[in-house]
Amino acid sequence: MSKKQNGKGRKRMSKKASMMVMSFAALGVIGVGGLGASAMNQGGNKDELASKLASKFSLNEAEVSREIEVFKEEQKAQHQAAQRAELSDMLQVKVDDGTINAEQKTLIEQKFEENQMAREVEREANKDSDSKPSKEEMEAKREEHKTEMENWLKENYINLSLDDIRPEGEGGHKRGGPRE
Repeated sequence: MSKKQNGKGRKRMSKKASMMVMSFAALGVIGVGGLGASAMNQGGNKDELASKLASKFSLNEAEVSREIEVFKEEQKAQHQAAQRAELSDMLQVKVDDGTINAEQKTLIEQKFEENQMAREVEREANKDSDSKPSKEEMEAKREEHKTEMENWLKENYINLSLDDIRPEGEGGHKRGGPRE
């Protein structure tokens, strides 16, 4: 076998390995594989999944870790885009039936986007913190946020409740009730 053929063989193996990593990363990240996702969700070593996959399949741990992060970011972006589209569609129904006007729809969309960015900043701050908020603290924060949003709606003369405009799954509601 010539060096050129051997090089091609390694390149194909690298692509094949990359596809395998993505498959296993997807399983782990969405919790189906459970290999390390629970550790990530429970504040355990976030590199545990990458380490286990790299070890099991003789791959570079740094590359596996990067692929997992890329996958997580892509999934997050898709989820957020779907939520924005769902909110926009639901609000358009409210515009069409005369419950709100187009300007109010835009205000609500902007407010939800602003809140999403604030949650991201808070998540990043909590991620780097040694202490995590308790379940009770998180519930109190959700209630505080709900009250703030209800007041914001009233202040902007939008005759809707938060439950009328919250996208499916937002805050753990409408899909199985509040989170436990």
